[in-house]
Amino acid sequence: MARQPLALLRTATLRTATLLLAVLLATALAGCDRAPACAPGACPSGTVCELDGTCRPLADRDALRFTRALRLAPTAWGATRRDRRSEVARDLDEWALGGGVDGTVHLRFPLPEEGEIMAAVLALWPAPGARPEGRRRVVVARTAPFDPATLQRRLPARRVGRARVARELTASVARPLRFDVTALVREAREEGAEAVHLALEAGGDGDPWRVASPLGRVPRRRPRLDLRLR
Repeated sequence: MARQPLALLRTATLRTATLLLAVLLATALAGCDRAPACAPGACPSGTVCELDGTCRPLADRDALRFTRALRLAPTAWGATRRDRRSEVARDLDEWALGGGVDGTVHLRFPLPEEGEIMAAVLALWPAPGARPEGRRRVVVARTAPFDPATLQRRLPARRVGRARVARELTASVARPLRFDVTALVREAREEGAEAVHLALEAGGDGDPWRVASPLGRVPRRRPRLDLRLR
C-alpha cells in the first residue's frame, strides 16, 4: 500500500511535464507564424510601427501631423467665351465664368514628383470690384494639355479622365470659390502626368461671374492649387 502514493506522484509529475512541453511547443510554433517585428519608418504609407512590433493604420488626427502643405500657382492659363474666338490670357487680369457668354477658364498646375497627395483644393477669387450675383453650378474637369495662344471656344481642349467635380455655389466678394479636386489631381498623377490641366465651366444666364486671372492686380486673389502631401 505504501507504493501507491509514490506511483500517483510519478503519474502527476509526468502529466505536468507533458502539459508544460505542449505549452512550450505551441508558443514556439506561434512565434514561427508571426510576422517579423516592424521597425520605425519601415511600415507602409499610412501606417505606424507600434510598440508591440506591428504596423497599424494612422488615425485621421495622426495622419494630419505627417502632412505638409504646398501652394502652387498656374504655369499656363487661358479663357474662352461665346462672343470672342479667344481671349489673350497674357493681357487680361480677369476672366468671365459662365453666364450668357458661356465663359470657360483653363489652368495648368505642375505636379510634385514626390509625396502622396492627401488633398487638393483649387481656389478662384472674384475679380476686384466684381459683384457676383445668383447661384450657379460650376463643373471642373481635366483636359489634355493646351496651348494658351491657340485656345478657342470652337476648338476647346479635349476632356480626359473619368473624374469630375461639380458644385452649386453662391459667389462672394469676401471669399474664393473653392473646389475639392483631389480626385482629378490623383488621377493625373496615376497616369504619370507632370501637370494637371483643369477647365472650369459654369451655367446660368445674364452677366458672367468675373474672376481674377493669374495676372490679377491683387496677388493673394490669383488662382492657386493648395496640396496636402504625405
